[in-house]
Amino acid sequence: MPVAPVSMGGYAATAIVTHRNGKREALGILGYFASESAACMFAVEYAKAHIDGRRRPRPPFSLR
Repeated sequence: MPVAPVSMGGYAATAIVTHRNGKREALGILGYFASESAACMFAVEYAKAHIDGRRRPRPPFSLR
């Protein structure tokens, strides 16, 4: 589940991963983006990589 709350630095991308056993894991703030949709898209891609054990993407730039 992507989450993108408004922050002083833009929209903060974060995600909550629910594992098969029902446990949830918050991934923290992954970066800041100019739009909510960009933050959510990044959070989804980051969470997919996290779940698959792949290298996590880096945000293209920081608004802070």
